[in-house]
Amino acid sequence: MNSLNFYLGLWAAKAAIAAFSQMGRKNDDRPGLLARKFDIDFIEHASKPEHVLLVTGTNGKSSITNMINSIYKDLGYRTGCNESGNNTFAGEAWVLLKSNNIFNRPAVDAIVMEADELYSRITFPQIKPSHLIISNLGRDSMFKNANPEIPAESLKQALKQLPETVVFLNGDDPLSCFLR
Repeated sequence: MNSLNFYLGLWAAKAAIAAFSQMGRKNDDRPGLLARKFDIDFIEHASKPEHVLLVTGTNGKSSITNMINSIYKDLGYRTGCNESGNNTFAGEAWVLLKSNNIFNRPAVDAIVMEADELYSRITFPQIKPSHLIISNLGRDSMFKNANPEIPAESLKQALKQLPETVVFLNGDDPLSCFLR
């Protein structure tokens, strides 16, 4: 890791978050894009708290993420979360930016993050979640994953790289229940 590039990206993106916030765009994920322009592996290099919970699947990611985040907050945890559903590389980087201070130390007790199932083989090993929930896998859009086997294969590859992660599977879903 080139720590200079990482920290320049962190600081530039935090400044962008402050600027966007002043303009009323608190959930804009463009600072995440900016951080990744400085360090393409920003997601991997960003510090994470002990509890990092990812939620993925074709349907229900935002609802599950927001319910779990509410539970954490009710229990008194400080959380980082992509409540608005921005689950791309930029959105995931944005959550990590909001969850760390300017010295790359976690400023939250837990992260609850919605993540795209199609890119799981790339992002999950970088995030290294402590817990992963896979809600379901199904046909989505013709341009994204018309065949549910495509995200299932991506998740299989991701899970091979996450031996320490506790995985919760939907036992009623015919594809996701056999992933582990």
